[in-house]
Amino acid sequence: MQTTQYYGLKKPEGTDVATPEDFNNNMDILDGVLKKMVTRRIITLTAAAWSGSYPYTQTVNCTGLTAVDDMKVIGVYIPENATIDQVKAWNRAAGFLMCNPDGVANGKITFKAYKKPTVDFRILTEGG
Repeated sequence: MQTTQYYGLKKPEGTDVATPEDFNNNMDILDGVLKKMVTRRIITLTAAAWSGSYPYTQTVNCTGLTAVDDMKVIGVYIPENATIDQVKAWNRAAGFLMCNPDGVANGKITFKAYKKPTVDFRILTEGG
């Protein structure tokens, strides 16, 4: 029986005997992949927690995150009661973030910034 390249899903061919267990295993794999795709987190980045020199870094604990997970920043989290000045400050701070493809580890993620943010702000992430 062949399997798919990325997730190892079983692909029965004409002469293979596919069992309910084969289909159930495929469904379990797909369920896990889909769960990671829709997992969203609101992560707080505090001004005081950035490192002291360029590139500025901050590591945040993220329960359930693994080193092989893909995670992306969707945007700045803006609560309904935010003022326009807060929105501007948070968007400016988030604009300092840099791509960090190696930032995901087991239980944590490290963010990088090219300029040190001076306000606390929250971001919405997806994945992992």
